[in-house]
Amino acid sequence: MNQSISQVMLMKVSADMKKKNKAFYFLMGSSFLVILVWNLLTPQYADDLYNTDSSFMEILKKGYSDYFYWNGRIVGQTVMRFLNANNQILVSFVNSIMFILLVVLVLKLGFSSLKNISLKFGTTLVLLLLFIPAFGQTVLWRAGAGNYLWTMVLSLFYIFIYVKSDFLIPKKKITVLNCFLLILFIVLAVLVGWANENTSGGVLLVILLNTYIQYYNKAKFSIPYWLGIVANLIGYAMLLVSPGNKNRTIATMGKDYLNQSIVIRTLNGFYKVNQSIIDQYLPLLFLVIVLFALMLNYWFSKEKLINSGIWIFSGTATIYALSFAPMGQDGGRAYFGGIIFIIIGICQLLPNELIDLDRFSKMFIELIAICLLSYSGLTISNGLIDSMKADRAIRASYDSILKKRAVSGSNKIIKIPRLNYLPTTKYAINYGLEEIGKDPNEFPNLGYQKAFRVKGVILYDSGTGNK
Repeated sequence: MNQSISQVMLMKVSADMKKKNKAFYFLMGSSFLVILVWNLLTPQYADDLYNTDSSFMEILKKGYSDYFYWNGRIVGQTVMRFLNANNQILVSFVNSIMFILLVVLVLKLGFSSLKNISLKFGTTLVLLLLFIPAFGQTVLWRAGAGNYLWTMVLSLFYIFIYVKSDFLIPKKKITVLNCFLLILFIVLAVLVGWANENTSGGVLLVILLNTYIQYYNKAKFSIPYWLGIVANLIGYAMLLVSPGNKNRTIATMGKDYLNQSIVIRTLNGFYKVNQSIIDQYLPLLFLVIVLFALMLNYWFSKEKLINSGIWIFSGTATIYALSFAPMGQDGGRAYFGGIIFIIIGICQLLPNELIDLDRFSKMFIELIAICLLSYSGLTISNGLIDSMKADRAIRASYDSILKKRAVSGSNKIIKIPRLNYLPTTKYAINYGLEEIGKDPNEFPNLGYQKAFRVKGVILYDSGTGNK
């Protein structure tokens, strides 16, 4: 009798698990399809047009040129060029996979338990869609995806190896496979360090804080563990000492910027970071404060306090490091890494299981969930519509160029009007980006020459020019 009851209970648990797994895969598959369609609808734009048919050797040469004459971020820039030089249907597919990988990595790093994984996946997805800075330019725009989405996935995977896997635990036996994987890990560490000025610093901070906790808890010394940190530092150093960094600063900020006192520059940067948080990220700040207070009072654990503290502190430090930078304090793309870290910290603050909470705590969580879903529904739906309108306007502009090229030939400068729609949300790829101007040899006009195989493309004043 007891045996039959046990079998029935096991069958019921197994059936429940299958249902939950099906719900998770359905949610993940649906999310992938939405992002895929969104990617397919997104045209190449601005920086993308410079790299539409670059060969492998051209991509490598441009990376070399970047490092010595423009900026040190050759990892993201190289990924961006490969994304633009290949079949865009395939690129949209791969880029969508990278976004889902981002969601999964945030999920795994943010939650200590994967029970109710569908709910946790949905929560992670909503937080990312809602708070990712300049979503259109960091996820959909090829130039931004290479520099932010792809490098962030590599960075989170690198961190995952340190904090969630046993790969770096000393092995009793050294095998060829272990050596090969260690080499790949060291290459990954260098690439992550070389990825992005402030985000790579944030990654290193997360690793060092976790290292302190581990050695405080008497962790064993591991050579691969420290090799990964040294390799990461080497990559970061290569990024920071790039000869091109100074050239880019002068080109974008002017020579007078470098003549200013570093104290004045830092204070100005700090003020701008504060202002961007007030203007754009108060809901995120409010969510952190409310969840932190609830965690301390209703589902406190020392592990949650430490882990959430590491991620939120590292994310905040990553953002405020921009105070020392010549640009990037506007709350846009440069905030990508810091906001991702803070989102992971938010996930750490959430309770592991709702069933363990009392009625009062559940009421608070349900209230937060309702507010978050309402806010995200309004924001994301408007963003999607805005993005589609912006994409359609860009494509209409491209169609105009092709039609005029067919009439006048490729040896004449083509004049086009301004875009018939300018976006108003961060979900569009050209939100806040400059349109083409009146000089065919200046950015971003120059990219149109190669992309459309014409002498040049310029903007004409309303009511003039060849319409």
